Amino acid sequence: MKDIDSFAELERFCQQYDTLTEAAAALAITKQYLSDILRNHRDITPRVLGKLGLKRVVVKEGKSA
Repeated sequence: MKDIDSFAELERFCQQYDTLTEAAAALAITKQYLSDILRNHRDITPRVLGKLGLKRVVVKEGKSA
């Protein structure tokens, strides 16, 4: 499994558009919601991750059985 920085992926996605409004529309979210994610005021939702071609995977760390 490869660790990917989802925030970096989101920033790269946004750079493909002229405005944050256009990037938000491509993600089917509001500009304010996208701005909140980029300022770390909200988490990236599974739906937004899916639009980026990503999904969240939770892995338990620690001793293996």
